Amino acid sequence: MPTLRTATPADWTAIQNLIRAAEPVDRAARVALDGSVPWQPMANWEVFVAEQAASIVGFGALLWPTQDNCHAAELLIHPNFRRQGLGTRLARQLLARADERGIGLLGEYQGMLAGAAPFMQTLGATEVGRWHEMVADPLPRSLEARPLPDGYTIRHAVAGQDEAVFADIFRDSFSEHRFMSTPPVESVRERWSNPQFDGNGYALAEYAGEVVGVSAIRAATLYRGNAMVTAGHIGPVGVRAGHRQRGLARALMIDNLRHAAQVGWETASLSVDEVNLQAQALYRSLGFVRQHDWVWWKIKR
Repeated sequence: MPTLRTATPADWTAIQNLIRAAEPVDRAARVALDGSVPWQPMANWEVFVAEQAASIVGFGALLWPTQDNCHAAELLIHPNFRRQGLGTRLARQLLARADERGIGLLGEYQGMLAGAAPFMQTLGATEVGRWHEMVADPLPRSLEARPLPDGYTIRHAVAGQDEAVFADIFRDSFSEHRFMSTPPVESVRERWSNPQFDGNGYALAEYAGEVVGVSAIRAATLYRGNAMVTAGHIGPVGVRAGHRQRGLARALMIDNLRHAAQVGWETASLSVDEVNLQAQALYRSLGFVRQHDWVWWKIKR
């Protein structure tokens, strides 16, 4: 029987291999076209692994905090070890750790994954909402940006300079949204310190020398039929409260989509809360359509 333990950095490669092994079954688009897996824990994650015969066959993680004193949770079991109770054991490990810390858990799963809903229900979870995954396929290439209001400009992010304001606007803009977890500035610095970081994918709106809006697009993959293609995933998109309703979000996203076209990505995706109708209208105007849902469950003890 697999044993459970706290993960160490020495396990990261094995966890990436586990994600790679699950991809043909789950079709969760967590593996890049070159076979690489961009999964990497951030500074404040807690990760647990299931190990058998020196092999990692499952993992669970407590991610960033969300609202209502909850943390998002992630869990994955190797396809060869499913339906053996291992997922339940790892889930209960996460629940026990959450109890120790006095927090609740929010679990997320892709709505197309068979068996996920019954599993969540066995843990006493209740569905509390959905995010729509929206896709623009093919990538829109003829979008016209409206003139920015007087005094506003758009520039691209600079590593070593803009991490703090990016994290601050992310937190400020998304504090009102359900299920959102916002990374601390340390995690943003960690990601932006990667040699592959491309600031051209991070559009920043400025007014009077102050950054008041952000929108980011990064490389991802998604399925087009049975084939995976390179995509640009947009998010976060956020504008400070005093600068909304001025076309900034649209202008920032168009900058993102132009960047995607320049680097050769074939399509784009994003996630949006089902209750955020205003954002959905904006995304549809840019060519995005709903593809599937991500389902959020709250686990009560």
